[in-house]
Amino acid sequence: MSTVATRWRQFKSTLTSKFVFAKTEGQQTQDVVTKYGLDPEAWKQFEETRLTPNWEGIRKRAQSIQKHNDCPHVLSRGGYDLLEKKLLDQKRKRIQEEALLSENPASVDEPPSPIKRHVKWKVARTRAVGNMTSDSAQEIADKIVSSPICCNVHMFKYFVMKMTARCVFLCHLFCVGLLRRAGNAGFVCTPWSARHTEHCHWTT
Repeated sequence: MSTVATRWRQFKSTLTSKFVFAKTEGQQTQDVVTKYGLDPEAWKQFEETRLTPNWEGIRKRAQSIQKHNDCPHVLSRGGYDLLEKKLLDQKRKRIQEEALLSENPASVDEPPSPIKRHVKWKVARTRAVGNMTSDSAQEIADKIVSSPICCNVHMFKYFVMKMTARCVFLCHLFCVGLLRRAGNAGFVCTPWSARHTEHCHWTT
């Protein structure tokens, strides 16, 4: 039911932009009653509701918001859900073709990995001819090209730093435990500092 409601709102929006306001702006339009088989009286009432001052204010606010959208998409009514389904189908088909060439049928049964968000964002703003929908979208797409690699490098460095800090902390706890057990056995551990990497050593 939600899909039906969405399609109905989109249809009314199409009627409003392509027929009601196109007529008021002096553009040539087709006979909407004949094209869609509408009741003339029902269409007249619908047209009157779109020409009220209240609706005109709503339209102006929507247009002002749309002006700030410098990265428009070219998605159909299915939105990102339909786009992801198409990309997964293409990925699955490519995996099957590669499996046939490599004579490895086991990989065909494996489900494809999820489509990354930056890939969906770029595809949603790429026209059929291959260019982006705007200069801003092209600029962002150029930054996205190297972003995943850089992001993975930073994540790896962060992981190494966290693991190193954890290992040093565990080493400190281990040294403290040895001190408590060894007493005056000659084991020396320098004081722990959260800001500096300390070292533990045996005295000679």
